[in-house]
Amino acid sequence: MNIQVTYRLTRRLSMRIVKNGDLHVSVPIGLSKKKVMQFIEEHHDWIIEARKKTLEKVQARHDFFDQLPLSTCKQIEEAKGRLKTIIEPMVEYHSKEMGVKPTAITYKKMISRWGQCNVKTRTICFSMYLLLLPEWCQEHVVVHELCHLLEPSHNARFHALMDKYYPKWREARKETKSYGK
Repeated sequence: MNIQVTYRLTRRLSMRIVKNGDLHVSVPIGLSKKKVMQFIEEHHDWIIEARKKTLEKVQARHDFFDQLPLSTCKQIEEAKGRLKTIIEPMVEYHSKEMGVKPTAITYKKMISRWGQCNVKTRTICFSMYLLLLPEWCQEHVVVHELCHLLEPSHNARFHALMDKYYPKWREARKETKSYGK
């Protein structure tokens, strides 16, 4: 485990475990190295436990996304084909209901987000990993991205649109967030 110490304009010492298991410590400018090391030693048990939990989460996330192999061109094309047959009818249905139409729909290997809307070009991109979600969660992502064609930000108007066009979106979002964690 590597320890990265960063001196900052902060009032107190803090630390966190990053995804690769390293320890990052934020330290007030001027604090002695001895006090920093003492702080780290005092929190040894917390560090061990937090590192264990972080690495377990990272492994669980890898295991989740590894369920859909996308390492060859053939696998990617098959996944895109399957996803198109699921997503495009949803987009068509909700587009008519909402009075919007994306200019293009694309699919990518995205693990950091389920969908992405470019408001300027009115294009929507969906993660191929949507195939790993239940249909009602996939539909939540579709409606979410289409709502961005009406309201770019996640403000009260956006939430009102989600309430109108997909009333169970909060439950679906909660369920969707539980995948790949």
